[in-house]
Amino acid sequence: MRRRLAFEAESHFVNLMTWMASAAALAFVPAQALAQPDRPAGPVAVEGDADQLQQLLLNLAMNALDVVPRRGSLEIELRLPQSGWVEVRVSDSGPGIAPALLTRVFEPFFSGKDSGLGLGLGLTVSRRIAEDHGGSLDAFNRPEGGACFVLRLPVSQG
Repeated sequence: MRRRLAFEAESHFVNLMTWMASAAALAFVPAQALAQPDRPAGPVAVEGDADQLQQLLLNLAMNALDVVPRRGSLEIELRLPQSGWVEVRVSDSGPGIAPALLTRVFEPFFSGKDSGLGLGLGLTVSRRIAEDHGGSLDAFNRPEGGACFVLRLPVSQG
């Protein structure tokens, strides 16, 4: 028996370029933070709930903005589909995630923020949204500094 996905009732095609721009605007991320080294010939779409996917990207962008130094940077990058998957990377120039905490960032009620700031649910919810859409959400520290969150979603065939 197939597992019913949480978004199926409101599922439709989501153009990722439009989705990224919309979520970035809500987080007050400047347009130049939207990196796209290889612009696709046409729209890159996934099937799912646009509101849930927007919430996911908004959570990642807001978390990055919380840790980026005053003159730091945030980049949201769409990587073109390969083997039926598209990647969206949210990278920052902040301090990165302490190695001992990296395995815990997706745990419910875990927060690396100062006490009283945040509930520790944003990344948990974000990962769940990614999984409900048939994808994944992972985190790593970049060699040049800062953290990177990688969202992988199956490309829509429609």
